[in-house]
Amino acid sequence: MVTSGSSTRHRELAVRRPAARLVPVLVCFALALFVAGCSKSASSTPQSGGSSSATTPSTSTSASPATTTGSGVPTYDVFVKNFTYHGMPKTVPANTPIMVSFTNKESFAIQHEFVVLKLTGGKTAQDVIKDAKKKGPDAEDDWVHVADSGDPLDTDASTVVTMDLAPGNYVATCWQTGKAGGGSGPPHVAIGMIAPFTASTSATASSTAPLPNYDTYVKNFTYHGVPKTVPANSPFLITFTNKESFAITHEFVVLKLTGGKTAQDVIKDAKKKGPDAEDDWVHVADSGDIDTGSSVTIPMDLPPGNYVATCWQTGKAGGGSGPPHVTIGMIAPFTASTSATAPSGAAPVAYPVFVKNFTYHGMPKTVPANTPIMVSFTNKESFAIQHEFVVLKLTGGKTVQDVIKDAKKKGPDAEDDWIHVADSGDPLDTASSTVVKMDLPPGNYVATCWQTGKAGGGSGPPHVAIGMITEFTAK
Repeated sequence: MVTSGSSTRHRELAVRRPAARLVPVLVCFALALFVAGCSKSASSTPQSGGSSSATTPSTSTSASPATTTGSGVPTYDVFVKNFTYHGMPKTVPANTPIMVSFTNKESFAIQHEFVVLKLTGGKTAQDVIKDAKKKGPDAEDDWVHVADSGDPLDTDASTVVTMDLAPGNYVATCWQTGKAGGGSGPPHVAIGMIAPFTASTSATASSTAPLPNYDTYVKNFTYHGVPKTVPANSPFLITFTNKESFAITHEFVVLKLTGGKTAQDVIKDAKKKGPDAEDDWVHVADSGDIDTGSSVTIPMDLPPGNYVATCWQTGKAGGGSGPPHVTIGMIAPFTASTSATAPSGAAPVAYPVFVKNFTYHGMPKTVPANTPIMVSFTNKESFAIQHEFVVLKLTGGKTVQDVIKDAKKKGPDAEDDWIHVADSGDPLDTASSTVVKMDLPPGNYVATCWQTGKAGGGSGPPHVAIGMITEFTAK
């Protein structure tokens, strides 16, 4: 990602999953993230053995009814208690965006996650369990990943996972290894934290109002538009735009304040420790790096409590590095309350896009600017290969051919020469789908793929250099 004047540590827009924190952290809303022991698979075929005759763990006797946003996005309320998923339906709609509002409702301090795997070749939930028991957390890499809640989720925390699934069989899984009372044990999936379900074209859900959306932005190192109160225990969206008049990278990192801590405690800690202080706080949402002129839409689902939006970037106007922006005013306290009322939601426009023969199909030439949109992106190649959907902003008269020329000259490293505004996250295996959320200022953009795999295996030039690029305009 182009850092635009920031010298802080690199963080991908859609990938931010630290291997360790001083305190447990929550998920940043992205669709595929990594951590030690929870890294995502690049393989398309499980390496584990055959089926087991053991009984599949029970998830819950009743699944949550699906509601939908005004854009037709079914939403399911799912939680974990006693190392068991509750509320996950047996069937969800295929080939359409869906949301899972996932909450960790354990009665003790522990971290969980919601990692969705696709079952292929007749594999079952028991094959996943057997593999996890044999290999431990490393077994996660044997399976095809299609969605992920991101950073491990602390007790009483929530997040929203967005996916778009091809018809087939899936399992929700947790690969965390913590035990009640502390310490480590087997992956939770190995002790029953797995929920099988099917994506079907015949599944339906009732309609309801769109998700509420709050328009926020930063200018002069200050957040604007952050509400004082948001609805608790209910999904909503934050659209965040970097409106600085100079080149710099900002972010919208939401921390939960516990134990009577306040915004001033966060600022004091940041002044003392610098960017490392970020790891002292409980994370609940994260925009990723946002360059000047770029926007992102962040879904959240927060328990009642006190929170702050913060920026830990260190770039200065004109270039170079300085203190974290949170210490010079870029912090906004707010509360999540069950009594809060929310603005009417705007139904995000959704576009089904897929790749076949190293070519994007279905991406419109024009999308609405300054409004949330979603791209349901599917890898429909007829052979095993990984693709992605990375959106770059074209500035200074640059064109598609400039991107291609740069990719041919520098290879995958050329990706860092361009301004990123959206990213599908981990490389997407054949027959897998995901949802990319964006909110774009007016301008010219390209969707690109920087993966280097070839049909039949091996590596080659970035796919963008051989035609996997499509131009569009936001207006």
